[in-house]
Amino acid sequence: MRHDSANYRTIVTQGYSFAPDKRSMVAFFPAYPLLARGIVLLTGCSAEIALLIVSNACLAGAFIVLHRYVRLRCERLTNTEGELLAQYALLAFGVWPATMFFRMAYTEGPFFLVVLLALLGMQQRWPTLLIAGLVGLATGTRPVGVALVPVLAAHIWQTLPGWRSRLAELLVAVPFSCWGLLAYMSYQWGAFGDPLAFARTQEHWRFPQGEMGWTKPWSLVCLEPIWGLYHVASPRYWERLDRHGNIVLSMMAANPIYMFAVVALVVIGRLKRWITPNDCILAAGLILIPYITRGYEMSLASFARFTAVVPALYIVLAELAFRAPASLRHGFTILSTAFLAMYAALYAAGYSIF
Repeated sequence: MRHDSANYRTIVTQGYSFAPDKRSMVAFFPAYPLLARGIVLLTGCSAEIALLIVSNACLAGAFIVLHRYVRLRCERLTNTEGELLAQYALLAFGVWPATMFFRMAYTEGPFFLVVLLALLGMQQRWPTLLIAGLVGLATGTRPVGVALVPVLAAHIWQTLPGWRSRLAELLVAVPFSCWGLLAYMSYQWGAFGDPLAFARTQEHWRFPQGEMGWTKPWSLVCLEPIWGLYHVASPRYWERLDRHGNIVLSMMAANPIYMFAVVALVVIGRLKRWITPNDCILAAGLILIPYITRGYEMSLASFARFTAVVPALYIVLAELAFRAPASLRHGFTILSTAFLAMYAALYAAGYSIF
């Protein structure tokens, strides 16, 4: 195990640690390693096996919930058409190259499952506190879980009658929807004396190390973390980070491409009315939060997997597949599957894929 997977293994086996002057395990949120730790205690298996069990069980659950969620959104279609659209969404989710990480010891699988459950709950009008509880679980799984909070607020405002009932529900549900993050902050306060230890330790994660020659706000506004990856004079230049020298195999070079692909698909989906404003709010949060907070320091590392948890991506791809000729569907499936297999093989062979 390497990269984040190795860090989650450390948390499962040794618990959390925090040292202000170096990288610390508190950077990684607790829901995923806690689930794996529970499996270790119940079965006696290794931490590695437990992490993979959690990831792949959640991946399987995500397929089931995604199918149900897309079917419920297809009221305008016949049963046959709705089922076909749901199957195309599953196909897109199954072969999208960055979903390779859902199969590894990463948080993408658990996080995406919780996001889908929260969205399904909104679609089916589950009790508000139950939905808020799921949103809170997402905030305890990954920091970008807070992107669900404004979606929950919009759902409450759109579904409840009268501003008084809306306000009363918001005052209860919104704070409760952050319970995972607040619980983790409380733990850090008690254990390390700093409720924001998870944020402070991030300053020790930079890729590459050293100064970029730009101030962070100006760099982000000018999209320098993106085009710097392709500028040979930039410290971010992809070949300095992926030393195999093959741009086709480089995840660092591909990260901005995946990000822009997801953004473009979300825009197309909204223009075509395939997705809702709430879908766009969630997509914007899931993309902008990591870009603003860590895009400068990390040169957009891991953005392919960050954007792979945007549910609207698979809905729009399904709508496109529904309308596309079979040759285009087959071509997309073959190409996407090839990159998925290639990334998995490179990761297994020890190359840096993030």
